Amino acid sequence: MAAMEATAATVPKARPARSPKPQLNSAISGTSNNTNSVSTLDTGFADPDMEALRQKVNEMILNGRR
Repeated sequence: MAAMEATAATVPKARPARSPKPQLNSAISGTSNNTNSVSTLDTGFADPDMEALRQKVNEMILNGRR
């Protein structure tokens, strides 16, 4: 069993993956458009907890469009 145990000295370190900068910029550039078809919740709720939740959901939707 002792032969199968890995130690920090025997496990090779993985190098972080790197994407070329133009490729990364291209992948990120259109992601805010993904939320354009998601409408906000415009009708308020009488229940204060539900209204707070509605406002937070709207905040998340609008922040995704930045």
